[in-house]
Amino acid sequence: LAPGGMTGELTKVWRPLMTHLVASFHSPSFSPLTLQAAPYDWRLPPFRLEERDRYFSRLRTRIEDMARSANEFAQPQPVVVIAHSLGNNVFLYFMRWLHSQ
Repeated sequence: LAPGGMTGELTKVWRPLMTHLVASFHSPSFSPLTLQAAPYDWRLPPFRLEERDRYFSRLRTRIEDMARSANEFAQPQPVVVIAHSLGNNVFLYFMRWLHSQ
């Protein structure tokens, strides 16, 4: 969780939350190495994120890959998604986009 490891200088802000999550889940499949950030261009409306960057398609693949990795352990683990601020709306749009696929 060193600054720059996942989110550059923002790691200083998110380190307490990430440290707490890792300590709370007590699982070999949940570690600082399995945490992933999903930054997006907040200036774009959600539909443009997919049009321009294939953001939701790539996010779906990343989550599916994490789920496969988590299921390689003796006790399968869920994928946990934490959204923050406007990211909540983007994730809600993502869930609706998934449903429409």
